[in-house]
Amino acid sequence: MNSSSKKNFGIHARNVNSRYLKKRLSSEFKQFSRNSLPIKLALLFISITIFSSICNAGNQNFIKPLMVSKMKSEKDLSQWVDRPMSKGLVTWQLATDPETKKKCFLFVTPTADKVIYPGMNLPMGNGEPIDISHYTEIVFQAKNVGPGEPPLQLVMIDDKGVARYGYWVIKKKGWHTYRVDIPKAFKERKLAQIQFGYDTPKINYKIYLSNLRIENNDFTISFDLLSKKVKANQSSLSPELLKKYENLRTELKEFSKKTEQQTLKNWLDSVMKLDKEIYKYLTSLAIEKFDSLNKDATWGYAWANSATKVFRTDNIFEGTFNKVGQVSLAANEYEGIQLVLRSKQKVSDVKVSVSDLTSESGAKITADDIQVLPVGYVNTKRPPYEVDYVGWWPDPLLDFLKTFELDADVWQPVWLDIYAQPKQEPGLYKGTITVSGTDMKTLEIPLEVKVWNFEVPHKKNFPLALNWFDGTEGVDIFKSQYCPNNEDFSKYQAYLRGQVPLSEVTGGAAQLLKLREKFQKTIIDHRLNPLRIYNETPPLTSDVKLLKEAGFDDYCMLMIWSQRQLEKGDPYPADKKAAYMKQLEEAVPRLKQAGLLDGAFVYGFDECEENEFAAIKDIFSEIKKRWPELKTMTTAYDYTYGIKTGLADVIDIWVPLTQKYDKTMDQIKLARQRGEEVWWYVCMGPEHPYANWFVEYSAAEHRLLMGFMPWKFKSPGFLHYSLNYWKTGPVHTSYPEHLNKGPLTNYDGKSWGDTNGDGLIIYPGDNGPIVTIRMKNIRDGLEDYEYLLLLKNQMDLVKQGKKKCPEGWLAEAQEVIAIPDNVVKSLTEYSRKGSDVIEVRNKIAKLIEQVQGTNE
Repeated sequence: MNSSSKKNFGIHARNVNSRYLKKRLSSEFKQFSRNSLPIKLALLFISITIFSSICNAGNQNFIKPLMVSKMKSEKDLSQWVDRPMSKGLVTWQLATDPETKKKCFLFVTPTADKVIYPGMNLPMGNGEPIDISHYTEIVFQAKNVGPGEPPLQLVMIDDKGVARYGYWVIKKKGWHTYRVDIPKAFKERKLAQIQFGYDTPKINYKIYLSNLRIENNDFTISFDLLSKKVKANQSSLSPELLKKYENLRTELKEFSKKTEQQTLKNWLDSVMKLDKEIYKYLTSLAIEKFDSLNKDATWGYAWANSATKVFRTDNIFEGTFNKVGQVSLAANEYEGIQLVLRSKQKVSDVKVSVSDLTSESGAKITADDIQVLPVGYVNTKRPPYEVDYVGWWPDPLLDFLKTFELDADVWQPVWLDIYAQPKQEPGLYKGTITVSGTDMKTLEIPLEVKVWNFEVPHKKNFPLALNWFDGTEGVDIFKSQYCPNNEDFSKYQAYLRGQVPLSEVTGGAAQLLKLREKFQKTIIDHRLNPLRIYNETPPLTSDVKLLKEAGFDDYCMLMIWSQRQLEKGDPYPADKKAAYMKQLEEAVPRLKQAGLLDGAFVYGFDECEENEFAAIKDIFSEIKKRWPELKTMTTAYDYTYGIKTGLADVIDIWVPLTQKYDKTMDQIKLARQRGEEVWWYVCMGPEHPYANWFVEYSAAEHRLLMGFMPWKFKSPGFLHYSLNYWKTGPVHTSYPEHLNKGPLTNYDGKSWGDTNGDGLIIYPGDNGPIVTIRMKNIRDGLEDYEYLLLLKNQMDLVKQGKKKCPEGWLAEAQEVIAIPDNVVKSLTEYSRKGSDVIEVRNKIAKLIEQVQGTNE
């Protein structure tokens, strides 16, 4: 999905030009938030010094700006070079603004039919990357003197070649100053190049540019963040660290504009150094506690909940040290818990098994309903978006790893995925986890599972429009991993497209179909829709039947592809339109006769712009005229939701990016009043502070995005472009091998472009799907949504007098069902702690249970 966003300030990542183009959208500076240790009573003098330092420091701007290019002389001009593809096509010259007499650069761009990414580049320091670790913003001035609203990009490339993008709409009427936060990566890396350019411009934009510089306009920002960390952990920090902090605070109070630049920079370096020392110290505390609890043992264990990611090293362990593992769930629900192993020496042939779990009444959760999945790690490289950590991230769950090697002095989680069958008797179930290893004393670990007195419904009440590449589409993804034989794949593909009967699918093609069925089952088991939105041909009747039997209502009948080349006002190409009509003429009666047509929609015009709006109206109106029972869905960039474009008459379901959803809630309300639905989606964006599915984002936000967030902000559905995009890098290279090693895997997590995990929720394994922590939390979020719906139904019955409830129950339920602000306040303000999410979920469960089965 293309996630570009015309936002005035921010960073976004590299754009990739392909059939499934997804542009990176702007992001805002991400506040540090990784505190996990219990916060005790604050020491009074520390609290006073923290707040007085913030108040006294103010917004000091003592670091002098670093001029990059004044953009007003021939010398300035000579430092810039053409992008290779732009050479001779871009106008980049000295100019004088006739209104202000200001000397500047004139930038006139060609249109995309001549060059896709026109722009100019400025190598830093005569080819030598420069240190900008003491600065916070890149700043420039611009004036729009041509047609349209130029969506200008400023690209920062570090000394490792990783690009980060700022993105603005250049305003009309006069000069304006534009700013972009410098990514945290530049605290460690140097700036090698700055670029100005456009992504596939539709018209010849014309702007003036001037005064490109690097500034630090909030001298105390890093110290303020450090102060918050100290405040949150002050009772745990050593006197030595607290003294270092106090010394920095004292120095800050003495600074003035007369202070030498090097002194200021040295102080900033000391702030960053102390920040790392504190983080390292907090990381060591959990290890010390573990060692103290296991003085006489070579190895031992801890616990982490399912909405927490556990790092092997270098990061704070956010788990607990309870003797007993405890987890709760409803009937017909999955829930995970992580057993975290740690050893003072390397252990080979580690094996984890779980007994049947038995309640006091003798009811059982059998071992067959508990999956033991060692957590695997992917070795991430620095992405174009902000992350807290680069290196080994927990992500894949390694079902193929029946035994594994436990390295010394690392946290190694094992995911226990527990399923309570429909009609599972409520109660507390107990059992034992057995952990063995070569020459090690076997660990016998108690596990308790509480089953609530209610059931998660089989029907999926939160609609999904998802895509997984199974080979029916033209992109070589499924084939590249599982079917090198062209003849077998052609036969398999012909069946999926309805061109040959199942009886003709034999040999390798039949084996491939069985593998596809395995993927479908895995997707369904995680409450995800197994049909595709990139349906180039209508689905098989058997696939829709499978979907309906799994409890899903909505599905994509057909994908109408965008036609990027169209001019504004053009209708949809007649030959392509006729071909789509022919496909629907076959599929609609077939599925209607089978009783499977309900919930079908046509998805089209994937993130298209205004030049295709007339084409949308043309083909969608024809579809609605001929098959009014079919809904239409789009991610087109119409944020009036049809009011100003006339598309409201032909579109039933609008799907904006979560960031756009956040910014257009007033327009969304109007669309819903007209009877239209407005869902949301994520892809390569948005980045933090918005939630997403990247490998490096918290498990809590993966879960929140699918449960508490859509509930609180009334999004009735979710769309995503891929569950299994098995290609990587800017040129989209197929993965060379399956994920088949662990716990440190042979993967780096990289998927679309330079992102980690985008469109990659399932990895390819030797025997089929390798699921992820992210996929488990997506599932758990969907189950959270069902909890909320169950609670709402109980509340309605109580209000109608059909259910009894304890005193104060309704008031507590109303508070919880609104989702507390400490968990989700807005789409950019939410907890990244898994314990916060699970605490609210358990409150919901208790409230449901208190009135379940009661009658007035």
